[in-house]
Amino acid sequence: MPVNARPFLEQLAAAELRLFQHLLRPRTPADEVAVARRTVDIMREDVATGPALAQAYAGGGRGRTTGLSGPERWYAAVLERAGREVNRPVDADLLARKHLEYLAFAGRLRTQVAVQQSYTKDPRNGVDYLITPNEKTSKLYMTAVADELMTWFRAQPYDTAFLRLSAEAGYYTVFLPQRPDVVALLRAAQRLLPDVERGEIPIEPPLEAELFETAVGSLPLIGSMLAAYEAYEGRDLFGYRLGDIERAVLLATLLLPFAGRMVKAGRLMYTESRLARLYGHDGAAWRRLVLTADRMAVNGPAVQSVRQAEEALRVEGRITGKLGREAADGLPKLLRGGRGASGGGAGRVAGDLDDEIEALLRRMTGRHPVLEDLDVPAVRRVLSKGPYVNNLKGQLLEELVENRIVPWLRLRTGPQALGIRAYREKLEFIPGHLISDRSGGAVTDGILAIRRNGVLHIEAIFEAKAGFGQTARGLSRGRGGLSSLKSAEDRATFLSLVKNKFRSEREIARVTGKPYHKTFLELQQEYQLAEAGGQFRKDVERLSASDIGKLEQIYIGEELVKVRISATKVKLFAVVPGDLPVAQAQLIRDELEADHFQYVEIIGADTTRAELNQMAGQLKGLAQRLAEEEAP
Repeated sequence: MPVNARPFLEQLAAAELRLFQHLLRPRTPADEVAVARRTVDIMREDVATGPALAQAYAGGGRGRTTGLSGPERWYAAVLERAGREVNRPVDADLLARKHLEYLAFAGRLRTQVAVQQSYTKDPRNGVDYLITPNEKTSKLYMTAVADELMTWFRAQPYDTAFLRLSAEAGYYTVFLPQRPDVVALLRAAQRLLPDVERGEIPIEPPLEAELFETAVGSLPLIGSMLAAYEAYEGRDLFGYRLGDIERAVLLATLLLPFAGRMVKAGRLMYTESRLARLYGHDGAAWRRLVLTADRMAVNGPAVQSVRQAEEALRVEGRITGKLGREAADGLPKLLRGGRGASGGGAGRVAGDLDDEIEALLRRMTGRHPVLEDLDVPAVRRVLSKGPYVNNLKGQLLEELVENRIVPWLRLRTGPQALGIRAYREKLEFIPGHLISDRSGGAVTDGILAIRRNGVLHIEAIFEAKAGFGQTARGLSRGRGGLSSLKSAEDRATFLSLVKNKFRSEREIARVTGKPYHKTFLELQQEYQLAEAGGQFRKDVERLSASDIGKLEQIYIGEELVKVRISATKVKLFAVVPGDLPVAQAQLIRDELEADHFQYVEIIGADTTRAELNQMAGQLKGLAQRLAEEEAP
C-alpha cells in the first residue's frame, strides 16, 4: 500500500518555521533555539529514510490514547528526543563525584608550590619536564590556574566520555591544550634548571611582579572573551632558557591579543562596563586591562618593540642586543605609562565630541532602553558611518546583534543554538568594526570563528540588512566619484567612509612600523566604494586566499591573523530588526540562497523597524557634523 509522505513533510516544514521564528525573535532563549534546531535536524534525518518513517508511525488515524495522528506522534517523539540531547540528563551522583574529584585535583594544584621539584607533562608533544618552582610567583599562579580549571569544568558538556576522564587526564589532555596562555604563564612562573636568576638584560623586580599580577588577573577575563592564540608550542616553551627579558616579554604577550582586540586606529573600542555586560565579571575587574590597552593605544613604538621581541623569542629562543633593550624600555610604558588615549579615564574614546555623544546617548536611552547595553565607543562607531540613514541603521544592528550573540557563547547551548559545531572549542564572535583587510578596508559586519593552531577558522559571517535600495555601498566610482554626489548627505557619507579607511591605513602603518605618506585627498581620489548587491559574496571573496596554498590575513583590531574559510560550508547570518515580518525575512533568505549559498539564516536584533528608524534619525545630525570635520 502506498505511503503518504506529505503529512510528515508538513510537520517538518512547521518545525523549520518554528526555528526560523525563534532566530528572528531576539528574546528567544538560547536553549529553546537549540532544541528547535536539533528537532529540525532529527526530522530531516528521519525524512531521508523514506518509507521507513511512515511505517514506523503507521496509521493515519488518531491514536486512542494521545489523540495524535502518526505524523504528530512523530513530531512529539522527536521533540522529546531533541530536548534530552540538548539538555542531557546526567547521573547526579556521578556528576557530584566528578565535581569533588576536580575540587581535590585543583586543591593539589594550589599546594604544588610546596614541592621542591615536580613533573609537568606536554601530552601533545609527548614530553615530560622536571620543574623547580619559583616560590615567589608559583603560589599566585597555581591558585589562578586552579580557579580557571574549575571555571572550565563547570562550562563543559557533561557527556559520558567527559565524565569518564579522570580530573588529571581532563587537565592535561583537554584543558591545557585549549589554554596555551595558561601553559605560557606556567613557564614564565617557574624556573627550569637551565634558567638563571638574572639575564643579560635585567628587568627591575617590581616590574616583573607587576607583570605577573596583571597576567594572572587577566586569565579569567581574557579567557571569557577570546581564545588564546598559539604563540608558542609547549616544546619550545620548556626547551630553552628564559632570562629576565624573555620572561617579561612572554608575560606581556599574554596581554597583546586583548589589547589588539580593544584598540583600533588609536581608539578604544569598549568601555569596561560594556565588557562586563557582554562577557561577565564585574566592571572593576576589567578596568585594569582596559587601562593597559588604553596605554598601548598611545605607545605604539613600545608595543612594536614588544611584538618584535616576541617574534625573536618564538623564532630564536632568546632576546638580545638592541631589540632586548628596546623591549625592556617599552614594558614600563605599557604597564605604567602616563595618560592613555582616553586621557586617563578607562574606556573613554579620544575625540572632540565625546561629551556630546555621551549626553546624546543618555537622552536616547531614556526613550530607547535597548541602548542601555551600548556605550560611547559604540555610538561613535555608528556616527562614523555618515549621515545616510541606512548606514546608521546597519551599524546599530551590528552593535545590537553582538549583545545577543556574545552572551549565548557563554552558555553550553549557545553554539548549538547557532548551529555551529564547536565541541570543546572556544567559539568567538568578532564584530565587524574590529575586522579589516591588510589595507585597512572593511570586510564584514561580524564573524563566528574558532582558532586552531594559530589560524582563525571562520564558521559564519554576519551582514546587517537595515533596508532596501541604495546605501553607501551603492555609491560606486562608476557614477563619477565625489563630484557626482549631488546631495550633502551623499557627500558626507562618502567622506565618512574615506576617513574611516584613512585612519585604518595610517594605524596599520604605525603598528607595523612602516611609513605612511598618503594624504587624505589622495585616498579620496582613489577610493572606490563597493557596488550594491552580492555583499555576502564579496565578504567571502575578501576572506578567501588569493593564491592557492596560502591563507588570507586580516586584522582583528591590531592583531594580524591568518584565516581559513570554505565558501561552500560557511554559514551566513543576515541581521534584521527583530519585528521583521516572517514573509519578508524569508524573502531575504531566498535571495541569498539564490546566490548559491547553502547555509543561510536570518537572525533578529533586539529592536523594531520603527525604533531603528527613530534612533537613526536622532543620530543623523551629529553624524553630519562628524562627517564635516576636517580630515583626520
